[in-house]
Amino acid sequence: MKTLSLSDENTFVEIFKSNDLVIVGEMHGVLENAQVIQNLLEIALKTDRQIAVAFEWLLTKSDEENLQSFVMGKSSNITISKFFTDSDGRVTASHIELLKKIREYNHIFNNRITIHAFDSEQNNREETMAKKITNIASEGENLVILTTGSFHAKRFGLGSTFTSMADVLSNNLRTANFFLKYISGTVQVEDVLYDVRESEMQNDNQDDYFDYQIEIPNANPATEKLLLTKLQELTTLER
Repeated sequence: MKTLSLSDENTFVEIFKSNDLVIVGEMHGVLENAQVIQNLLEIALKTDRQIAVAFEWLLTKSDEENLQSFVMGKSSNITISKFFTDSDGRVTASHIELLKKIREYNHIFNNRITIHAFDSEQNNREETMAKKITNIASEGENLVILTTGSFHAKRFGLGSTFTSMADVLSNNLRTANFFLKYISGTVQVEDVLYDVRESEMQNDNQDDYFDYQIEIPNANPATEKLLLTKLQELTTLER
């Protein structure tokens, strides 16, 4: 596993050119997660590829279409999904800022970014999520950048009795997976604060399971109050 900085732009460009899918494994409830995706999108836009960005969000078809319309500039506000206010840290205030930023990028770059949600409540969740991503990749977008929990992004390999979403996808698509390593800081999930260094996955060696690691110097917790404020802003955005 190679450690990269978000300033390693040329390396990321080569990764984006040589893969169909980029999986970013995060710890939910960290404010910086969405900023990482924004940075990756800014680099990906410097290639000539169409981009699909996919989130581990549980949305209805109507919710997803509503978001798509928003980021494409076809609507000036969105109807907020219940999932956005009960997302166990997967939606933060910085994700709301990211949605608005994607809308800006699409205005500048002729709608090169589409947005998707792929979580599933089915028992075979890993396989179902992988199928959704495969379908997204087959819709014509040249590059899929997805963010998900580190567990789903981890390749367990042939010797494991467990098959993750990343395992399934790596068999079907040219895939690079990234582990977000938080050096210090705090995460908030379900209104409870945790030190990121208490996480088992953060402490374990991930060299055999990920292609790359991106280090986040300090993690800040996503607070519900700030998220609700940003959601209100999103529903009243001016054209």
